[in-house]
Amino acid sequence: VLGLLHSAGLPAYDENTAGSDLFRITSRAAPHNLYTDGQHIADLITRVAGASTLAVPIRTPLDALPPGGTPAPRVAVPVSFSERPTYAWDAAGGGWMRIEADTGRAIDADTGKPWEPATVVVLQVPVTTDPRVRDAEGSLGLDHAITGSGPAEILTGGLLYHGTFTQGATGLPAITLADGSPAPIAPGHI
Repeated sequence: VLGLLHSAGLPAYDENTAGSDLFRITSRAAPHNLYTDGQHIADLITRVAGASTLAVPIRTPLDALPPGGTPAPRVAVPVSFSERPTYAWDAAGGGWMRIEADTGRAIDADTGKPWEPATVVVLQVPVTTDPRVRDAEGSLGLDHAITGSGPAEILTGGLLYHGTFTQGATGLPAITLADGSPAPIAPGHI
């Protein structure tokens, strides 16, 4: 994986090149114990000279949700055979509770409070095995083809919208509704 990252010509850091911004924890076995957090990532970004940044457009509050959404109090979003989260709309909190069957609600490690993104966007992308990448047990890695376009589901304001995403080689994906208008993305976490 590191070879692929370095050959891509993009800034890539590992535990040897990131200094203390990547660190090992003792409660998990290697190689699954290399961690970072928001403070360390911010430090790494300030130290990286010439690294490109991605400007994220500022989202303004939605005055009203567009027509076409269907009420969605609870939506299952299977990620893999073992990861099958459900998102439940929390009107009081204004966000989507992520709930896993085996671990419960997602909790923000920094605040200790439930993590509730204001908008959830699901991009349907082709997933294939990648023979160039194997994990510690010898299983093939996965390649998610995120460039191109495909169906998208947008969860916001307690509603589910169907749309399309288009992702170029760089930048953020464009997410539109069936009529071609921009998808409603609320301010806050996505």
